[in-house]
Amino acid sequence: INWLTKRPNSEVREQIMARHFDLLIDLTQQPSLTMQYIAMYIRADFKVGRHTREGIYDMTIDTPAQETPDFLYEQIIKYINMFSKK
Repeated sequence: INWLTKRPNSEVREQIMARHFDLLIDLTQQPSLTMQYIAMYIRADFKVGRHTREGIYDMTIDTPAQETPDFLYEQIIKYINMFSKK
């Protein structure tokens, strides 16, 4: 698969969409075509990641790009916990 020039073939798309997940957490630091594609097509009840203009996620965290994935993860968990306690 050449993610930079074309979408995955139908077999790969079927594998992506075959399972259901409760939560998708995208910890990529820079926009990634691969992750955007996966996030668009994966069946997950809730999708969260760094803020982008694409509107792919149910919840986004707006952090500076230089922040580490660990920092982003901590922020995501903090906000998910705030919502889940209600």
